[in-house]
Parts: sequence; C-alpha cells; structure tokens
Amino acid sequence: MADVFISFSSKDAERVARIHASLLERGFDVWWMHNLLPGDSPIKAVSRELTTAKKVVLAWSRYAEESPYVEGEIMHAFGERKLLPVRIEKWSWPAFLSSVQYVDMTSIDEEPEAWRQIETRLHQQVRMDSPHSPTPLIAVPRSAGPVRALAAMMIILVLVLIATLAAGYQAIRADDLQLLQLIRYGVLVLPAISGALVLVAAKRVWSAWRSRPGAKQ
Repeated sequence: MADVFISFSSKDAERVARIHASLLERGFDVWWMHNLLPGDSPIKAVSRELTTAKKVVLAWSRYAEESPYVEGEIMHAFGERKLLPVRIEKWSWPAFLSSVQYVDMTSIDEEPEAWRQIETRLHQQVRMDSPHSPTPLIAVPRSAGPVRALAAMMIILVLVLIATLAAGYQAIRADDLQLLQLIRYGVLVLPAISGALVLVAAKRVWSAWRSRPGAKQ
C-alpha cells in the first residue's frame, strides 16, 4: 500500500510515466495502474490503494475528463480531502473543483516550480497524517461555510416564525391585543433579518468564487 496514488487516463500513460518516475526518484512510495500484477483484480486493487493512499495525484487532461474511472477516483479523493491535481494539459478546470489549487505542469519551463509545489504539498500531507496533526491539507469549498451558516439561520428563523404564529393564534383566542401588537412587530422584523443574512452569505460566496484558483483578478 503506497502513500501516493496516481489517477490518470491510459491515453496519458507516456506523460504520466515520467511523473511516476520523478516521484520515485524523490523518495515517494507510489502506486499506479501499471503496478497491477497478473491475476490481480483491478477493482479490488484500485479500491484498496485509493483508500489507503495519503495523497491522490491527479494528472488532469481532456482524456482524464472523459474517463469515468478517473471521475470516480476524483470524487473519492475530493471527499477524503487528499486530492492533489496536476494539470498536464491546458484544459479547462472543472468548476466543482474550484476550491482545490492545482499544480500547473503544462510546459517544460513550468516543471521546476511545479515539482517544488508537488513536493511541498506531499510532504505537508505526510506531516498532517502524523498523530500530532489535527487538520487536513485540502479544505472543503470555501463557499460551504457561509452557505451552511445561512441554512442554519434560516431554519432557526422558520422555527421562530412558527412559534410566533402559534403565539398569535393563542393571543387571538385570548383577545390579548397587546400581545398581538408585539407579534405584529416581530413578523415585520423577521423578513428584514432574513434579507440581511442572505446578503451577507451571498457576499461571502462571491468573494470565495472570485478568489478561486485560476480566477481573473
């Protein structure tokens, strides 16, 4: 079971072979499909290595985008927060991965810097997998925080509105005009609070989107 799993399309095998060799030269324990032995079950082997790997290096290209196998590996690695994408071709970066910083290796001139980034992130992951490391390297999408907070606040507001309507019903039955007036003010204020929450969350989501990798400033 290797520390690094390489996810790639078989059509990119020649280019990925060089990445595999470079990772081995740098001392990383690496697994890719060419490690399959005669008689091995590809499904079982891939599932085992993908699950146990500390990092999944994705070789991103047009062929990788077309591969259903690569798509499955991406989804697993993204969910486990261990995806390290390496763009080996100038091909569009998927929107749902906009929060994950890719390494650009689309030209020979960029390779030294690309390898510096790859080594740094792989070594970070090894340190973070130690017993003293509490947090993962790759974060969930940055827009998720404000959206979750907004959802929680909206649920609370709905519950408050239900409670207010129930109190209003009781006030009507008891002919309590003072309580009805207070409830009326509360019902008027709730939409304003909801609007302010939506505005704040939308601003934070937009800020996260603007600061995504590859976004034009």
